[in-house]
Amino acid sequence: MDRSKVRSSCQLVGGLLLKRGTKICFSLLLALIVSISAGSTALGDPPIAPSDVPTVTSDYIPALSTTQQVVLAQTKSQIVTYSKLVWQWESLMGLRRTRFSTGALRTHNLPYARWVLKSRRQLSGRLHAQANRQMVKRTQFFLADAARLRMELGMGRARSLMSVQGVEARFSVARRRVRELTKEWQSSSLYADLMCIHSGMQGSRRVGSGEGGMTSVSSTNPPYYGGWQMDITFQLKYGRQFYDRWGTADHWPAWAQLETAVTAYRSGRGFGPWPNTARDCGLL
Repeated sequence: MDRSKVRSSCQLVGGLLLKRGTKICFSLLLALIVSISAGSTALGDPPIAPSDVPTVTSDYIPALSTTQQVVLAQTKSQIVTYSKLVWQWESLMGLRRTRFSTGALRTHNLPYARWVLKSRRQLSGRLHAQANRQMVKRTQFFLADAARLRMELGMGRARSLMSVQGVEARFSVARRRVRELTKEWQSSSLYADLMCIHSGMQGSRRVGSGEGGMTSVSSTNPPYYGGWQMDITFQLKYGRQFYDRWGTADHWPAWAQLETAVTAYRSGRGFGPWPNTARDCGLL
């Protein structure tokens, strides 16, 4: 074949032979590679052995040894553990659950997996510290609620939590006490009777008009306030701490009004402060 035709069918650009439409370029390119390899060997460069070529995975990460595979599996397991801890602390504090990528559980890249583990561990540690501070505060609130409920039930003081070790353990015990006492109090006859005086309802049956809403104020002189219609003298005598904090009973929380009514009942007055509604409820 005429060499001018070969040159016209191939072009040397930037050191590479580019095909321009004939099969001859491929033969020339192969011959060029063979000649370069022969020249390198003649100059003393060792040929590349198959064992020197690195093996890569499908995502171009070098293959791991057996030991590294075990470490990677352990790292992924720890990532799952710390992710669950993060969700536990978030749930405890009422926070929205963090959405984690699952890429770290599918990767073959050990350094990346270790980096993800470190970040999850740090996040879990920060949330744990924050949750501990909240648990300390909430434990105090639970203990106060438990003391109030025990008073309403006519029970003595509860055993101290000093013997319970750990913030989480004390929090759990205090919360469980409140739940148990609340259930016991709301199923008691005194609770049902006082709620009947307040609302005029015995279960699902209406027996009277009740004392009024929690924020109601009577138009009488002197006026009566709240869900058990307490005058100022009554509030000062049986709920002074609430009056000093919130003013008249129509501004008190429902639990504070109920506690004041219980205090009056247990003082020996019984249901006497509410003669009409107590009679409607069959208590007098």
